[in-house]
Order: sequence, then C-alpha cells, then structure tokens
Amino acid sequence: MAIALTLGILALALVLFITEVLPVELVALVVLASLLLTGLLTLPEAISGFSNDATLTVAAMFVLSASLQKTGGVDFLGRFVLRFAGNHPLRLLLLIVLTTAAISAFINNTAAVAIFLPMVIGFARAHGLAPSKLLIPLSYASVLGGTCTLIGTSTNILVSSLITKAGERPFGMFEFAPLGLMQVAVGLLYLMLIGRRLLPDRGSSDLTAAYALHEVLSEAVVVEGSPLVGRSVAEGALIWGPSVEVREIVRGTRRIVPPLEREKFLPGDLVLLRAGASDLVLIQNSGALAVHPDLRLEEGSGSERIGIAEVSLAPTSALLGATIEEADFERRFQVVVLAVRRGSSSLRGAIGRIRLSLGDTLLLQGPLGRLESLSEEPELIVITGAQPRLRRRRSLVALAIVIALVAAATAGLCSILVAATLGAIAVVLSGCLTLTEAYDAIDWKVILLLAGLLPLELAMEKSGAAALIAAALVDWVGPLGPHAVLAGFYLVTMLLTEVMSNNACAALMTPIALSLAANLAVNPRPFLFAVAYASSAIFMLPMGYQTHLMVYGPGNYRVADYLRVGAPLNLVVWVLGSLMIPVFWPL
Repeated sequence: MAIALTLGILALALVLFITEVLPVELVALVVLASLLLTGLLTLPEAISGFSNDATLTVAAMFVLSASLQKTGGVDFLGRFVLRFAGNHPLRLLLLIVLTTAAISAFINNTAAVAIFLPMVIGFARAHGLAPSKLLIPLSYASVLGGTCTLIGTSTNILVSSLITKAGERPFGMFEFAPLGLMQVAVGLLYLMLIGRRLLPDRGSSDLTAAYALHEVLSEAVVVEGSPLVGRSVAEGALIWGPSVEVREIVRGTRRIVPPLEREKFLPGDLVLLRAGASDLVLIQNSGALAVHPDLRLEEGSGSERIGIAEVSLAPTSALLGATIEEADFERRFQVVVLAVRRGSSSLRGAIGRIRLSLGDTLLLQGPLGRLESLSEEPELIVITGAQPRLRRRRSLVALAIVIALVAAATAGLCSILVAATLGAIAVVLSGCLTLTEAYDAIDWKVILLLAGLLPLELAMEKSGAAALIAAALVDWVGPLGPHAVLAGFYLVTMLLTEVMSNNACAALMTPIALSLAANLAVNPRPFLFAVAYASSAIFMLPMGYQTHLMVYGPGNYRVADYLRVGAPLNLVVWVLGSLMIPVFWPL
C-alpha cells in the first residue's frame, strides 16, 4: 500500500511539473502535504527538508553570488573580455564562453548570466551584431561551467547532501572537474564550429522596430472644445472603443501613469496611446484628440527629462506570474510600460493584462533619474538604458570571501554548509551586501522546492518505491550490462530535466540511482554523478533551465532555435557522459 501511495504522489508531481498548472514551489508543498496526510512520513520527516544541508547551503550560495554581482567582483572580467574581443564575432564568442564557464564554476550561473547579459547586448548593438548570435552560447556556457565544481550549481549540492544522508561519501569540491572540463571543451568546439552557424541572425538595435511600436504607439493632444474635456479615461473608451489603450497622460510637468480609468481629461493634455491605424483615423475624425502618429522612440532620444530602458525580470522576482496591473508595476516603479516582448514576439492587447513570465523583456519610459535607479531593483535586470551602481571598493573583499570558502571546503577544514554560511555572514558584515539585499538574493522558490521535495526522496526510499522502479529498469536494460543501464539512466534523467525543474529531477532520481546500483551490485558513484550531470547540462528547451529563459526574450529567440542548436549538444554531452563517467568513477 505504501509503495502504491508513494508512486501515486510521484506520478501526480510529475504531471504537475510537466504541465506547469501550478508553480513548481507550490507543487513541492502539495507533495509534502500529501506525504503527511497519507501517513507515509511522520511530521519530523516531512519537514526535514527545511533543515537539510542542501537547502541551507544553496540559500547561502545565493547570497555569496549576489555579493560578487553587487560589488562588481567579476564585472571587470566581462568588460575586459569585451574590450579584448574588439569587433571580431568569433573571438568574442570564444571569450564569452570561456569566461562565463569559468565564473559559473564558482557562483550561481543565473548570477553569472545576469552580470554578462546587459554587457553582451550593449556590445552587440554598438557593433552592429545580432544579440541572438551570442546569448544562447552565454546561457549554455554558464550551464556547462556549473558542472565543473560542487558549488557550480544547486543540483550538485543537492545530490551530494542526499547521498551523504544515505551513508555515501559526499562529493568533493573539484571531483566534478575532470568530466566538467571535458564538457566545457566539447561544448566550446561545438558552438564555435557548428552551433554558431545554427544560431539565428535576429534582433534589432532599433527598439521601435524590435517591439513593433511603429504600429501601435502614438501621441495625441486633447484640444480645446474636445468632447473628452471633463470626462474620465474610462468614459473616453466609449468614443474610441476597447482596442485603444491610454498608456500615459502628460499634464505640464506632471506625468500620470496607470491606472488611469478615473483620471479626467483637461485641454492641452498630451496622451500616449496604443492603437491601430484605423483606430487613429477614428479618433482624429471624432475631434476628441489631435493625433501625432509618427512618434518614434529610439534609445537615447527624447528630452533631457524622459528616456527609455529595456529590462527583463530576475529569476527571483516576485512579479513572475502576475499581470502588470496586479503587480501595480507602473505605479510601483514610476515608469510606463510601452511594450512587452516574449521571445521573438511583441505581445499584443492591453498591456496591463499581460501575465509576466521569466524571459519577458519590457520596454519602459520614464524620467531618466528613475530609469537609472531601476538597476537597484532586485526584481529587474536592466538590459539597456542604465548602468548598475556597484560597490567597487568592496569587490576585492567579496572575492576574498568566496576564495576562502572554496579553499576551506576543498581542504576539508569544514563542511560546505559551514563554509557557505560563514561566507554569507561575512559579506553582510563587511558591507558587500545589506541584510535586505541578502534576503532578496535568495531564490525562495528554489528553497521551497527543495524543502518540499526532499521528503519525497525519503518516502521513496522508506516505502520501497525507489527499489521497485530500479528493479524494473534492471529487468528492462540489465541484460545489456551495467554500462548500458548507466547510459539509459543518464538519458532518462536528462530528458526529464528538460520538462521539469532540475532540482526536482535530481531529488526524484537520486534514490533510484542508489537502488539501481544495489540491484546491479556495482559502485553507486557513477549513477550518482550521472544524476548530477544529467540534471544540469540540458539545452533543448528554453524552459529547461533558468538561464535559457533569461536570454529568451533579450535574444529575440523562438523555441525552435533552442531545439536546433541544443539538441545536438545534448546528444554530444550524453554520449560523452555515458562513455567517461565509468572511466572516472569505475562501476
């Protein structure tokens, strides 16, 4: 009965992860509650995920990565790379891949991409290059670099913690390096020789064209005697219909941003509209507004007071999943959202009703001072329009703390949890981060995901569900030998990670890996490393990894771009892993 219940909860979790009906962290909490309600775990067992070494270590590593980001501890490397690359696309691609991979081996790879993203886009636009030629390699390099060390990705930390509790020796800091470096080298060769030819040449330095604003954005003035005078914006919609949207009203020196439904029009008001050509003709003929349909917004244009910026959402942003209206985005940040782009498409319809997703890019208009301050917002990554204000005097301190952490954990002076926790405390006490910034740096979705799913791993072991799944796999592939079982297990794990969270996949597959090794009477280490590598190095879909989604909108990509470029790389990495894992960790 316990096995059936556990497998039922596992199946439910897989369906919810793949269909994305619920946020992943909520799925994890549903799993936790189900394990409690069915009696499969006791209360202490069910909440053990919140005190697990992996959960606490990952939280601390988020803080350490943010300290390097805020102080510019690795920012100088990016700027050096761009200067050294000159105007040579091939040299630039080579340096981006190598530098990003090296940095991602020691800090969270989402932080590495967040650092390089605006620099790479700015460089590409300044030199007439398409960002789409550079951003997928940036993401892929961060993923490959994360497979080189224990702290390179949260997945490695998670698997190491799980096997320690199962009585196995934890992973060493650089135990991943031999195969990880081979994957970086093979990935680099692939991207330089083949992948770059498969990347789309898509993107525009003209923000008006990139967001298709020339079709939808216009200025209009409320003229004397207009039937709109004294009427609210909601009443004005009765004249021009629901397809026209008022984005902003400028009244003298005052800017009025949404929500605008109750705002009353006055003579001389400058109104920013989103409307089609036929709607503009209707408005002009009505005498309500004098339309100026040739408004073009380009980077750096406009008055001294008003400018534009392009931003994307940080992976930790609380705005994800909310509409622009629900998030009160425009009032909160005191800007107007002119357009939203998802991948290669500029989203149509009412701006306020667009539900924000990771990978969306937003074009904002507002006072230059306010746009510059957006770089301080933890919810946003500024792509163009403002440079972040870095605490450069603290950069060496942050670097020294991270180096000390790596050295202490490598030398065995303390556990990775102790080293990471002391490091997180040190960056706050030294002024590299404020306490609020440290709190904001933690991706609480990942923390809840780990805390909710780790008990499922325990239930799979305790009920015998993991052993049952392992026995079925051995019966199916076992006759071909343990090497074939390892290759098949690696492939299944890799494909599952493409459609669900990498940490969730690692938590589910680790107990199966242990049971598989026990069934085959072989060393479990190769299967455990297969879980770690296969749960991280995936490239076929934008939703497969956070960094892939981070470059999805800014790169103007389509899902087919990831399939075309990523599927061959996935195949290469799988073959390499299947062949070399038994060499480095014999069965």
